[in-house]
Amino acid sequence: MILRRRFSGIFYGWWLVGIAAIIMSIGIVPVFQGMSVWFVALERQFGWRRADLAFAFSLTRAEGSISGPVGGFLVDKLGPRRMVLLGGLLLGSGFVLFSYIQNLWQFYLFFILISFGLGLGTWLPMIATINNWFAKHRSMAMALATEGQLVGGIILIPILSWLVDPDADRLGWRWTAAGLGTFIFLVAFPLSRLIRNHPEEYGQSPDGEPPKEVSSTRTATGRPSVYAPEYTLQQALRSHIFWLLALGHGCTAIVIITISVHLGPMLNIDRGIPLQTVGWVVATYLSVAALFTLIGGYVGDRMPSRYGLFVFSIIQSLSMVVLIFANDAPTALLFGVLLGIGFGGRVPLTNAVRGVYFGRSAFGQITGFSQLPMNFLAFTIPLFAGFMADVQGSYTIPLVVIVGLSIFGSVCFLAAGEPRPPAPSRPYAGSRSAREAS
Repeated sequence: MILRRRFSGIFYGWWLVGIAAIIMSIGIVPVFQGMSVWFVALERQFGWRRADLAFAFSLTRAEGSISGPVGGFLVDKLGPRRMVLLGGLLLGSGFVLFSYIQNLWQFYLFFILISFGLGLGTWLPMIATINNWFAKHRSMAMALATEGQLVGGIILIPILSWLVDPDADRLGWRWTAAGLGTFIFLVAFPLSRLIRNHPEEYGQSPDGEPPKEVSSTRTATGRPSVYAPEYTLQQALRSHIFWLLALGHGCTAIVIITISVHLGPMLNIDRGIPLQTVGWVVATYLSVAALFTLIGGYVGDRMPSRYGLFVFSIIQSLSMVVLIFANDAPTALLFGVLLGIGFGGRVPLTNAVRGVYFGRSAFGQITGFSQLPMNFLAFTIPLFAGFMADVQGSYTIPLVVIVGLSIFGSVCFLAAGEPRPPAPSRPYAGSRSAREAS
């Protein structure tokens, strides 16, 4: 039976955008934006070193170097619906187990489980779904999906900080983690049932357009259309554009990744800014990012993505310069505003850019493999920052390194150039076709 084309008169792809926003909100926010809150609570209770805490995140990035390509392959083969269910069950179970930890090795083990569920069941399958359902409006659709985790962070992080605050007698981090995990576990199945993998399976086409309008990568005038050439994974890996985009993503994403790990200890414990204020700094950059995510999506649908990525990544780099000098609440809030502009504008373009350059058929696999540089940097840089904070009592050197990496990543985006068709496969030198060609 063909999917009902009109559900309240709205193309079903837009309903999937809303579902993606919910999934990202309840899955990504408690892990990434909430990481600083968890780390402060664990350091206060167990006295673990920053490097020890950061190593847990580094282990998850090492695991991500495996789960990223594997997850991308499974998304393309099994479909996003099944992956959301599997990932949600793992993520919910991980948070429940996390609430029982007593030792550092237990923290490492259960945090890896949380990360594995997060990687398989949230961002990757839902971005792949949106890439399947949209072409003309790909950047805006991904921007609206990203709004879920940003708006969710604005609401959830101050609440999470309030509940977990070690200086107050409230629910505490254990009960908060257990309740969160139970909720995710229970909603995984009903949310997954709402997902539709490809519009063609239901007699539809990307953006709800007639099939004839998506049959070619070029328009009748010969100009490139909004529909990207279709790459295989092997063709993408042989393209220098793939590696420029992968490096650009990795070097710019390391900003928000490191901030997610270390912002709480940096501002609260080292610089004396109250944890509740730190929560408002996070809410500030998420609020600003929520606005600039829409701006980034608008820009990405109307001009080459690489230009927007360059500008927003440079602004993100500037925010880290401000953070180096953020010893009081006003400067910390200024950092939050600049980070929100740069991070918010960059994210939808980063999510959409692989679809722009490589198409839909192998999007999950290409995206999974392109995370390898990011996972390597995410393994090393937060760990390096924690080590330097333990040894020198300062984050200045790590922050300077991150500024340099972010600027380099912005240049990589700019160097990617225009989208182009994949290079034809070269025949094996000993084959008959190769001999005849010579």
